[in-house]
Amino acid sequence: MRPIGFDGPIKIGYSSQPDHRRQALMLWSPFPLEIVAVDERYGAGTENRLHEAFAADRLHFEWFTVSPRLTRLMDAVRGGADLHDAMTDEGIPTLSPYALRSADAFLRPSPLPRPKRAAA
Repeated sequence: MRPIGFDGPIKIGYSSQPDHRRQALMLWSPFPLEIVAVDERYGAGTENRLHEAFAADRLHFEWFTVSPRLTRLMDAVRGGADLHDAMTDEGIPTLSPYALRSADAFLRPSPLPRPKRAAA
């Protein structure tokens, strides 16, 4: 995600509802935001790997400066490449499919318990 009309900064993040997340972030942003690249097959475990890989480019929390490496990764995913394949091409370590599912399940927040309804 990034401000429309700008190269960056770029937000690297995971959301089960990316457009809702974009709309929520725009409440705090001085610029309208656009989603630049999405691969819905991966979750929080992959997000953490990307944050580690681009740590030198971190501006603040999940916001990063634009770099040639990040641009290549975004372009590959926008062009239809699998995110993990694009990460491997850029020398970014990925998790095995089993470890990835485990990490994503572990890092995904648990749903809050629903309150019990009173008996009528």
